[in-house]
Amino acid sequence: MNPHWKSTASYGVLAAIIALAYGGFCIHTGRQDAALAQNETSTSVHIHKGRSLGLTLCEYSYNKDASSTTTVEGKCPDRVSTGSGGGAMQDVADLPEDFTAIMYFDPADLDSYSFTELGAKSAHEYLLAKLSIGAGVIGIALLIWGTVYSSRPEQSVGGIVVDHKGTVLNPDAINSGQTEAPHYSYMDVLPKEQPDRSEKE
Repeated sequence: MNPHWKSTASYGVLAAIIALAYGGFCIHTGRQDAALAQNETSTSVHIHKGRSLGLTLCEYSYNKDASSTTTVEGKCPDRVSTGSGGGAMQDVADLPEDFTAIMYFDPADLDSYSFTELGAKSAHEYLLAKLSIGAGVIGIALLIWGTVYSSRPEQSVGGIVVDHKGTVLNPDAINSGQTEAPHYSYMDVLPKEQPDRSEKE
């Protein structure tokens, strides 16, 4: 196995492990959201959108119970449902500075809020898990195939091998017991220098 393939294989193994780990994480969060979706409810929240240090931030408040209000400020969600247009999701970047969005949560777990229906969110996470685990499995299969292929002895086309002197050898002919025809170089066919007979005479 050549060093270049070893380096490539090590990065491939790392990428496959990351893909499998991410798939497992998506399955975990998908199960959580699926459980929360059974008691899902929704409420409307007023969101104020602003910018700070080049980032789009959103601030909104919602009632966790009858006696307390929680204010959240942080990165805006990418898409929300405003309750108009049949509940279709809209890009937050296209919405005005102040708008109303639908927030979903489980009353038994008031920290589980989401701007996407928890059932749809769970289905999306399961899809990501399938894609990620599938990519990891394919990556491992390709690495195994590449390792087996790269460990095979290298042969030239047609079984021809050239030694360090430039002599062409045919291993098939040698192994079959056939007598190899003699090889001649250009030195063998050059006319040999004849002695000058005139000097002797």
